Amino acid sequence: MDQKIPADRDDPTTVNLLIEKACLYLQHLFIEHMDAQVERNLERAQRGGVPGIRGLVEAYLKIGADDPFAEDGTVEGLPVWEVTYHCLRAGDLAAAKDALELLANFPQSAVLVSCLNHLNKEAKLDVELKKKLKVEWRHNLNSAKDKYKRGLYAALLGLDSTLSDSLENWLWFKLFALKVDPHMSPILYAEVQKNVSIDYGESYFMSGGKAEFHYYFTALWLSGQFERAIKLLFDCNHVSDAVHVAILAYELGYLRNTANAAADTLVVDSAQMTKCYCNIARLLVSYTKEFELDDVARALDYWSLLKGLQTPSGSDVFEMAVSRAIYLTGKADEIIGALGPDGKRSPALIDEYLEDPSDIICRVAHDTELGGDTTQAVRLYILANTPLKAIELLCSELSDAIRVNRTRMAELRRLAEDFVSDSSVSQQLRLIPFDMDQVPVIVGEFHLVPQKVREVIPDLCLHLMRCMVDAIHSS
Repeated sequence: MDQKIPADRDDPTTVNLLIEKACLYLQHLFIEHMDAQVERNLERAQRGGVPGIRGLVEAYLKIGADDPFAEDGTVEGLPVWEVTYHCLRAGDLAAAKDALELLANFPQSAVLVSCLNHLNKEAKLDVELKKKLKVEWRHNLNSAKDKYKRGLYAALLGLDSTLSDSLENWLWFKLFALKVDPHMSPILYAEVQKNVSIDYGESYFMSGGKAEFHYYFTALWLSGQFERAIKLLFDCNHVSDAVHVAILAYELGYLRNTANAAADTLVVDSAQMTKCYCNIARLLVSYTKEFELDDVARALDYWSLLKGLQTPSGSDVFEMAVSRAIYLTGKADEIIGALGPDGKRSPALIDEYLEDPSDIICRVAHDTELGGDTTQAVRLYILANTPLKAIELLCSELSDAIRVNRTRMAELRRLAEDFVSDSSVSQQLRLIPFDMDQVPVIVGEFHLVPQKVREVIPDLCLHLMRCMVDAIHSS
């Protein structure tokens, strides 16, 4: 997985890419295996200084070519079919050129040789050639004894083979047949996936317990079942590995993510059991709980990947995570900033992830308001540059405070009867015109006045009129 997904996950282009990458990886492992064996047996291998796959294959086979029923001669003293198979298994058919030239002299396997020569130039088998290969295999099924010749038929036709003696070889035989199949489709790929995760599954690959999880993980990952592979790592207590592998797959577009951020970590499609969805939001939030209180900056690095993902209620998962972190840690200034003496918000951690964090600060303010901390909510609304919301909330809070706090009612009455102070404050509020020239301006701005303030304007007008009358009588 070293490039972004070229198309939709189920698109044939993507499926072909996944198969090709898996085959390349398995071929690389096979080359490493041969190289390791040669290095451990240098005297017997007699590799010399010949570079390339062919020299490696010859050295490897000198350690012990093992087919007692080898057929159709030798090249460089080694069984010709065995040399050809190992070159194909290592992904370099061109290295078996002389072997294929020799095999061209044996008509009973002429179609097989033609197919191998074709694959030396093309990525997939020719349709007609494959039809002829099936006929030839039925003809040679009982007479061919060379297990490497039979293995080559199996590799091209997707048959079982005695050479599938390890997990890597078994997977290669399954995937290579799809790689060269001219009729390859996502449906055929899904059959291999079903073979791995449903027909065999955890009970087979992990028969010895969780300590053997890597066998099942390898089979799942190389068969393109990334979601199941990630869940397996998580269930086997390799949580960090699961999270970072999931991030890689998600960022490159290979991870099927659940539409619902509140869903289980793994959701299986009921219509197609090999198709699964991974809830990366649940995975990351679960992982960051270990350190979100002590290292908020690190937690934010993970949560930022969740921008754009939504809960069933329509809330942004990233915003929810940030709001929760502020509630739990109380580090609002560090995370989203604070107002400076100049009235500007100070830089904070959130600025590393958003150019304009106003929306997320509003979300935090709203959650803080619901939590009952009105004073802090007002500060946050001001921080988010939404002063009208801050004023509305503050007025509501003041109204409630006045009704509840009866001890200062006498002071309020005294202030209310102070005509000079009342008229001065009223003029500053610009809610009621004190001059004819102010009438059109204040009427034009009336729609900007919050609803709760509008409700008390009649009482305010009445009180001002009483103050005026009292002031006239007293003078």
